[in-house]
Amino acid sequence: MQPTQVQSDVNFVREVIARSEHSHGSPASIYLLWAALILVGFPLVDFAPRYSGAFWMIAGPIGGLISFFLGRRASLKAGLIRKSEGVRYALHWMGLMGAILLLVLYFAFGRGTLSHDTFGQILLLLLAFAYFMAGVHLDRPMLWAGLLMAAGYVTLIF
Repeated sequence: MQPTQVQSDVNFVREVIARSEHSHGSPASIYLLWAALILVGFPLVDFAPRYSGAFWMIAGPIGGLISFFLGRRASLKAGLIRKSEGVRYALHWMGLMGAILLLVLYFAFGRGTLSHDTFGQILLLLLAFAYFMAGVHLDRPMLWAGLLMAAGYVTLIF
């Protein structure tokens, strides 16, 4: 091998390592997707409550799948595919979806002890916790979204 070829290979490896160490988290398209879903879904609770649940039962999982594909595409484009990181993200958000499903099942088939208002408050608390923990373990900006949701939860209590 020529010294220039070795230097070129070393520079390539150095760039890949630098990019992987300075990952910028989730692409902006994922945040914009969820901002759009929230812009539609949250007002439904006040203005068309009977459609709110159906909207989120459809938009939540579909938004999750779209987020997966957007994140994967961004990782491929950057050349930073880390299967373990993808699994961590998937388990985190699937855990949230599972907790929401269990809450919905309790609400639907419970002994009638959970009002619509209480259901919404518990759901907001679950979301706040999931986003906060995502900010701690996955993507730092989500921490602030979780804190904002927690502030909204406290506001609902009082």
